Amino acid sequence: MSVFGNLCLVGTALCLLGLLNLAVLQKAPGGDAGVGHAWAIVILCVGLLIVAGLTTLAVGLRGGFDRFGDSAGARALVGVGWFALTALGFYLLSDPGTFLPKVVRVAGSFVLPVLVLAWAAVHLNDGLARALPAGAATALTLGIIALSGLPLVGMAAGSVARTVAGMAQRGELDSFQQGIVQHIEATDVQQGIATLLVHTPEGRHPIIRERALARIKSRADWQDEMVRLLRSDAAPEVLGFLSANEVDNAAMFAAAVPEGLQRQAEAIRRRIRNCNHPSNLYAGMLHTEVRLALEVAGAYQAKGADVRPAVQEMKRAFDEPTPYPRPAFAAVDLIDRWLAKQGR
Repeated sequence: MSVFGNLCLVGTALCLLGLLNLAVLQKAPGGDAGVGHAWAIVILCVGLLIVAGLTTLAVGLRGGFDRFGDSAGARALVGVGWFALTALGFYLLSDPGTFLPKVVRVAGSFVLPVLVLAWAAVHLNDGLARALPAGAATALTLGIIALSGLPLVGMAAGSVARTVAGMAQRGELDSFQQGIVQHIEATDVQQGIATLLVHTPEGRHPIIRERALARIKSRADWQDEMVRLLRSDAAPEVLGFLSANEVDNAAMFAAAVPEGLQRQAEAIRRRIRNCNHPSNLYAGMLHTEVRLALEVAGAYQAKGADVRPAVQEMKRAFDEPTPYPRPAFAAVDLIDRWLAKQGR
């Protein structure tokens, strides 16, 4: 079992090195090559889960979880929980959406695999365990639990923060917010509703969002107008609306959403072209806009819209030429994940 476990341990290390190379050291290519790149990452992740799971099984069969109870069922349950916690911790530490500072996520996503490899090596090799100070295995175990649980604590803190913010938002409007409401009420919807759409995605102040939605829908042909806007430079704002709000004539929108996504790609290119300083290009640029657009793409693909070419064009848009250093855009990673998921 020691030989089998060490072979699995080597496989785990190789999968981690492959992920490091593809996801961190290499820049994702554009076009169809980018989809292949994303699939390679997905395959490595699946391989990592398999060999890491087998490594955990080998540790368990060598008595690595014996301290947690005399019952084989209890030890098996602890082993499964241990594997699930470390896998979830690794995933959340590598996810830009996790409510943790970037430096903590990046450091944690490197340190956690090293600790897990060391933990498995100690449990699979008696000579190594004897060579290390007493309590080394326990220290590694506690370190992995703490680091794997950190993003869960961060998510809980983020949830509390959003809840507190939401409670505060449901209170009185400040002077700036009152000004926004006055602007919404004063807008002539027959002249246009594009300026109201920015207040309609999820997460906007509930009072402001409610007023904007009511004002938009006070126009009898508001859905026809939105379809027209999907084919204009206001498409990103319409996509933001569609990400959080239902419409009566979904079929009419399904026909226009692919063009709206193409317009979103044009907006991305325009944003990059208009950059006039290196600071204008940063990893999180347009992440929210792309996330909302992908939510709409997924929803309307399920309704029969052919959105994949437009989503691929959104990814290519981030390759728009620029004289400044190009960061690894988190939005591109988001698109790669979406394409890989939809490709299944």
